[in-house]
Amino acid sequence: MKRFNTMTGLVMMLLIFVSCSKTSTCTCRGSLGQVNAQTTLTSSEPGGLNSFDNQCEENSTYESLTVNGVTETTEYPCELTKD
Repeated sequence: MKRFNTMTGLVMMLLIFVSCSKTSTCTCRGSLGQVNAQTTLTSSEPGGLNSFDNQCEENSTYESLTVNGVTETTEYPCELTKD
C-alpha cells in the first residue's frame, strides 16, 4: 500500500509539472503582426544564437522570426503571456 501511495504521488507531481510547463506562450509583435511561439524564434544572446521552440523568455528581444518559411530580420520584443 505504501508503494502505491508513493507511485500515485509521483504521477501527480509529474502531471502538475507537465500542466504547469505548458501555461506560457510567447507573443511577438513585428512587421508580420502578432505571432506566438509555435514558430521557431532565434534570439541573439551573449555566447551565441539560441533557438526557442514553443518557449520564450520574458522581455526577450529576438533578432529574427521565421513564419511559414519567411524570415523577418527585425527585432521582435516578446512578452510572456498565459494561455
